Amino acid sequence: MQLTKEQQHIVHATKGHILVDATAGSGKTTTLIHCVQHAIKNGISPSQILMVTSTESAKQRLDELLHATRVQPTTFEALSRKIAQGFEEKGLLEEAQYFSEEETFQHLTAAITDAYERSGQSIENEDFSHSTIYLDALLKRFNVFKNTMKLSDVLKQENSYEEIVDILAIDKVTLVTFEAYENRRKKLGFRTSIDMVYDVVQAIEDEFNGINFFADNYVLILVDEFHDINEAQLRLLRVLAGKYTRVIAVGDAEQCINTALSADPVLMQHRFDEEFPAAQHLPLRESFRFGPHPALIINSLFKKIHEKRGKFCVSKQKRKTEIDIQFYESHSSTEVVDTLLKWESKGNPLPDAAILVREFAHTIPIESLLIQQKIPYQILGGKPFFRASGGIVFTRAFTFGC
Repeated sequence: MQLTKEQQHIVHATKGHILVDATAGSGKTTTLIHCVQHAIKNGISPSQILMVTSTESAKQRLDELLHATRVQPTTFEALSRKIAQGFEEKGLLEEAQYFSEEETFQHLTAAITDAYERSGQSIENEDFSHSTIYLDALLKRFNVFKNTMKLSDVLKQENSYEEIVDILAIDKVTLVTFEAYENRRKKLGFRTSIDMVYDVVQAIEDEFNGINFFADNYVLILVDEFHDINEAQLRLLRVLAGKYTRVIAVGDAEQCINTALSADPVLMQHRFDEEFPAAQHLPLRESFRFGPHPALIINSLFKKIHEKRGKFCVSKQKRKTEIDIQFYESHSSTEVVDTLLKWESKGNPLPDAAILVREFAHTIPIESLLIQQKIPYQILGGKPFFRASGGIVFTRAFTFGC
């Protein structure tokens, strides 16, 4: 494949950090693969190159593309688990078992009881407070605390409970429950996937005074889908890079889908420069995914939301794209499925259709309607809602309520 001039510029830039602001279909991953190949060609060992991404599905694709280079891509979760195990072996971190989120519920229940006792309050609805729905929601809130590092940062300032509650806009019982849960987690020795990154970052920031345990480990770190990382992952990246490792991060803030795991476009738009000063900002604007008509629509939107950044895209495809824009006053999910059925009635095969959503959470009402209509479907890059843990919690609760 012939690289565009923008891609070549990124691949052949050999000094300093680089943040690539890309548009959809502009060859982000392809560019990173060529960066790896160029680095190896210029004498960097594959073992000194780290390729990391946010999701397992993205990692699997990188596995295939990087196979010949002997560079082994990883996810932030897998990477932090490996680091945590190394810290445990060196006695730098307490040993802990890996728990799924569901396995933590009994300890979360105990933490709730402890928190109410410490707060001198009684649980108004004990059945609900110990229900799977409540525990799942509470654990997700705790995960937000960890992924964003906000509570950790506030606690370091030695604020009072009242000040912390005011700063973070949470109630005191939630704060005390979090502390009780964390005490139980450390005492009993277990970690979830979220805790892997959180504990490693906490250990380095709080206990090791910023000692760089990863100096000379890597010469080059590449981050794919950078728009989907969270604050804790960004801090881990900063530690891994140290003073001398180059970082090349590629992303598209408009494609951020992991908000449930606290991914935030602001990290790409502002925080990268704070952690990696003097980074070059290079664009990837030429898209191979669509023709000129969608490009015009996208640029119209970019003009409204990115007036200062001046972001735009250019179509590399000459094919014509038929566009039919519909506006829904309400029940848009119903309209989407109705449109799909009308499209099928014209002789079009359903496997050729795709429904694009902003976030995975937006698939829930559409999935429900597809199931009602007995239309088979699959979710690319994730699990169908009714097979994921949130859906399992919902269907269990719904069944028990009947």
